[in-house]
Amino acid sequence: MAKILHIEDNPENLILVRRLLEAEGHTVVEAHDGIAGIRLAETGRPDLILMDINLPGLDGNEATTMIKRTRGLASVPIVAVTSNVFPGAKERCLVAGCDGYIPKPIDVDMFVPLLEAYLRGQRDDLPLEQRAHYLDEYSRDLAQSLQEHAYARQFLQDIIMQSPVSTLITDTHGVCVMHNEVCDRVFNLPKGQSLVGRYRLFDDPQIRTAGHSDEIRSVFREAGHAQFQIKYEISGRGERIIRFSVFPVQDSSGQLRNVVVQHIDVTEEIRAVEEQERLRNQLFQAQKMESIGTLAGGVAHDYNNLLVGVLGGAELLLKNMDPQDHNYKLLCIIRDSALKMSDLTKSLLAYAQGGKFLPEHVEINEFIRETVNFSRRLMDRQIDVTLDLEEGLPPVTADRGQLHQTLINIIMNAAESIRGKGAIRVETRLAENSRDTFEEGENEGPYVMVRVSDTGCGMTPDVLERIFEPFFSTKGTGRGLGLSAIYGIAKQHRASIRAKSRPGEGTQIELRWPARRAQEAWGEELGKMNAASRVEEDAVPRGIVLVVDDEEIVREVATDILNSGGYEVMSVDDGDRAVDVIKNNPGVQVVILDIIMKRMNGKETFQAIKKIRPELRVLLSSGYDQQGPVGEIMGMGADGFIQKPYNLEELVGSVRNLMSLANGGT
Repeated sequence: MAKILHIEDNPENLILVRRLLEAEGHTVVEAHDGIAGIRLAETGRPDLILMDINLPGLDGNEATTMIKRTRGLASVPIVAVTSNVFPGAKERCLVAGCDGYIPKPIDVDMFVPLLEAYLRGQRDDLPLEQRAHYLDEYSRDLAQSLQEHAYARQFLQDIIMQSPVSTLITDTHGVCVMHNEVCDRVFNLPKGQSLVGRYRLFDDPQIRTAGHSDEIRSVFREAGHAQFQIKYEISGRGERIIRFSVFPVQDSSGQLRNVVVQHIDVTEEIRAVEEQERLRNQLFQAQKMESIGTLAGGVAHDYNNLLVGVLGGAELLLKNMDPQDHNYKLLCIIRDSALKMSDLTKSLLAYAQGGKFLPEHVEINEFIRETVNFSRRLMDRQIDVTLDLEEGLPPVTADRGQLHQTLINIIMNAAESIRGKGAIRVETRLAENSRDTFEEGENEGPYVMVRVSDTGCGMTPDVLERIFEPFFSTKGTGRGLGLSAIYGIAKQHRASIRAKSRPGEGTQIELRWPARRAQEAWGEELGKMNAASRVEEDAVPRGIVLVVDDEEIVREVATDILNSGGYEVMSVDDGDRAVDVIKNNPGVQVVILDIIMKRMNGKETFQAIKKIRPELRVLLSSGYDQQGPVGEIMGMGADGFIQKPYNLEELVGSVRNLMSLANGGT
């Protein structure tokens, strides 16, 4: 039985012929256009070819001519099966290379016997003079058709070569047959170097390493469409991010002809998106920390107001009680508990940048040596602590107590992350923040970098993201205020703090502290503010003290404390009433003024009473520190500041100092 190739674009004719031939035991292979038919003829080597003439693209006569010129196929009989029955149609088929001619519609009874005759060697022929005539006519038509096909091929090639997208064409085996100049630029090919015949898509090691080989194979096997994005190392350009798009080109019968690979370098686009995402996350983190700080500061402020009553009341009772009294010990417990609660609010206020603040110039290297020596006594002896301190660093302006708290906290956290033997390294360096490198909240200019690195267990990204949040802890014990407090301390000092960590690789905490040049004026200004509220131990001058606070418990305790110190006291709960008292009581010499009040706030009240009596001495009092609103009023001429919760000695001493000034002291 014979293997017969049927080239036909009409599905009904294909079905009819297949049934007729298979019924007689023949094998049928089908193609839907001339190009596909030629390829099947080359690969399948049929015993006979049935050729429709009116085919899309390359017509049947042109396909016949090309098959007959193919090595090994010249002897294969080709029978034209066509509806072309106009005069000369048969002759044109024969001069094109057909060995037989069967008009449509076919005679189902005679069709198979006729084909078997062609298989046995029967051939249709033309007289010599007719052959010469039709051959000349067909040659002219063929030349024009081939020219049109060549133009179409060149047109498609021009589209590919002039495309603004990097394009590479492969054959059915994945071997490059064409690529454009954009492809040369994307992959930085040397001038004159070609990938044609040298590059095979399946063998690209970077695609294979990235795990996209199966997607590539699906394009060739299943006519799929693959899209993926990989990091691609390119000679002379480094690592780039390349987006691949791979799709098949099929003929009308669905046979694969070529595969198109397009590349887009999206490196800059991806980096821009990543940078935008980084900035968005940074902004979100800053806003989140600011919101948490506002909440923490508000809670601490309210606690401090309440603690004025607890601490002040306990101290007043203790002052007048015999230490042998059985209630004396209970009052001491109340006082000490209030002091511990005050420490807790200090941590919250440190995070919210609202704690007490006494800046001075600190030689950072010597300070670190002292702190590390202290820390060594608290940690496992198996932990080795090394120092790498750059000499000649400028001093930093800092509150020594808060700086000590910051370094101890970081070093002890590092020690607690180490199980058994390990190492902690503390470094200092002088560096410069340029406009291109400093981050949100940092100052441009020189800074002293303090870096603490450990070989501990490290942190996951989720934990790392939250380490500066209040009350977040992974220890199971503690309040989770350590790192949140030092975050606030850093911000309060106009410094910054960063953390890097990976599980199993340890942690690195870096403080960037503005060098003295960047902090000098700011530190001196804060120093003056603190100096304004220092206590002088002189005799008690006489005069009326006005307490202005919207918290009743604060007014009552402050009044009792000052009465115990020998002062006459008046108290009001808002700024409007304070103004009335000042107008009607010339004996008022000192005003203790709260900042946060419900109606007229501290600033407005200060301006109003200074307008009435410019010489009046004003002591500001708040649960917050002396930055923000307090610092603003201090700059307007306030005489001092005392932070809540204050004890008996602090309040009486501050008032004594200002009352002395009001009575002409120095």
